[in-house]
Amino acid sequence: MIGNRFVPNQSCTCLWLKPASIYPLPPFIFIIIALLVISVPVWAEELEPGYNSGLGPFQVRSQAPAHTLRLSLSPMVPGKIIPGHFMARLGGTWVNVWADNERYLIDYESLDLDATIGYGISPRIFISLGYDRRNYFGGAMDGLIDAYHDIINFEQQGRSEAPEDQTRITLYGEAGNLLLDTDDLDSLKNAGISASAQYIFHHGTDQWPAIGLTGTLRYGVDTPDGGDDNQPIDLGVSLGISKRWSDRWYTYFWGGFTYFGQNEYLGLQLKETILSAMLALEWRWRPNFSLLAQILAIQGAAEDFGQLSDPFQEITFGLKWQPSNMGVVEFGFIENLSSQNKSPDFGLHLAYTHQF
Repeated sequence: MIGNRFVPNQSCTCLWLKPASIYPLPPFIFIIIALLVISVPVWAEELEPGYNSGLGPFQVRSQAPAHTLRLSLSPMVPGKIIPGHFMARLGGTWVNVWADNERYLIDYESLDLDATIGYGISPRIFISLGYDRRNYFGGAMDGLIDAYHDIINFEQQGRSEAPEDQTRITLYGEAGNLLLDTDDLDSLKNAGISASAQYIFHHGTDQWPAIGLTGTLRYGVDTPDGGDDNQPIDLGVSLGISKRWSDRWYTYFWGGFTYFGQNEYLGLQLKETILSAMLALEWRWRPNFSLLAQILAIQGAAEDFGQLSDPFQEITFGLKWQPSNMGVVEFGFIENLSSQNKSPDFGLHLAYTHQF
C-alpha cells in the first residue's frame, strides 16, 4: 500500500484546453436530431398536458468519480406544468465508489444534495433555480457491500483487502509512474447554482410522445482545486421525450449535451464536452404508486486515462409514491452491473417534489 503522500507530477505532459469551435459535430448532430423529432408530430392534435407522463423518471445525475466534480445534467422530460404554480424539490444521492486497476485506485463515498424551486409560466414553459453540493468522506457502506458480494459470490476486485471507511485516490501514468496519492478529498467538495428553462414543443397524442427541450446554466460557487479555476461556468442542453403506452406503462427518453468551463482536476485533463442519454420504464401499479427501472449512459470524463475515458452505464431501480394531497416521494438503488472501475459500486437516492 502506498503511503499517504502527494507526489508532484513534474514529468507529466499536460493536455491543454481545446477551443469549443473544434467540437462542432456532437452538438450539431444533437440539434438536427432534435429538430427532426420535434417536426414529426406538429401536425397532430395534442392531448391535454400531462397525458403522456406518469410520475416521471428519477432525476439522478451521474455519480461517477470525475462527473461529480462538475455539472452533470439530471434527466428532465416533459410532464404536466401548472401555470402560476411553484414546484419545490429536495433530493440526495449517497454512493460508494470503489475502482481499482492498473491506472488508478479510487475509494470513497459521496453525498450529492440538490434543492430546486421552479415556476410554471405556461403549460409549455417551466423555469427553475437550483443549488447542488457534493461532499466526499469515508466508506460507511464498505462492510455491507463486502458482505453482499460474498453472499451472491460476486468478485470483490480487491475491495475486501483495503481498509474500511477510507478515502483515497491514487493515479498512475501510462509507464506506471505515480502521479498522485492522497487520502484528503476535502479539496474535491464542490457546490454550484444553476438556472434552467424547459419548453415543451408538443404534449403528444395517442401515437406520438410529448417532446421538450431544456437548457441549464451552472455557476460553480465552490469549485474543487484545479488548473483553470477562473472559468466555473458550465452549460447544458437536453431533449426529453415522454410516452404513455397504456394506463400502467410509460417510457421516457432523454439525451443531453454539456459544455464545461473547468477541465483540470487532480492533474487529470477532463473532456470539455460530454454526451449522455437516459432510458426509463415506469409501471404504474396504482394511480399514486409506480415502479421504475432506468439506465443512464454517459461518456467517460477523462482525456486518455484508461477506463475513466470510456463510456459507461449507471442503473437505477426504485419507486415513486404520491400520497394524497402531497408531493411525490422517490427512492432508488444505484448499481454499476456493467461498469466496474469507472462508476459507483452502489448507491441510494431519495427525493421529494411538491407543487403549490
